[in-house]
Amino acid sequence: MINELYVLAQTLKNEGIEGKNWHRKYKLIPKSQCYRIWLDDTGSVSQIECLRPDHAKELRKYGDNQSSFPAFNLSPLYRITNPDLISILKKLRKAKRSLK
Repeated sequence: MINELYVLAQTLKNEGIEGKNWHRKYKLIPKSQCYRIWLDDTGSVSQIECLRPDHAKELRKYGDNQSSFPAFNLSPLYRITNPDLISILKKLRKAKRSLK
């Protein structure tokens, strides 16, 4: 395996292809909605913005699955458990209609 990797590394070098070296603890941010929270000098939230997907895919977080910085995952603040309501929402999603 090491021999194949060496040959691959030499081929990439000869072709002028440079890969990005990332430490193993720099993880990709999940492909979900990504928000940036700005703090002011007092540590209070001053602004919240939604990042563009092409910007978010370039960002990394440092850590492991249990803890990371500066990005972290948040569980949803709500969860629908009523089976009837879940069924209605699934039908609306399939029909791509609004609740209006």
